[in-house]
Amino acid sequence: MEFQTTNIITKSVGTNKIRYSRCMFSSEF
Repeated sequence: MEFQTTNIITKSVGTNKIRYSRCMFSSEF
């Protein structure tokens, strides 16, 4: 149970980082 919650949090953080970097990339060009 604990491992599953941590996995979900890590996944959400990962997608947030990708979304943020993509936003920065599109704003530069």
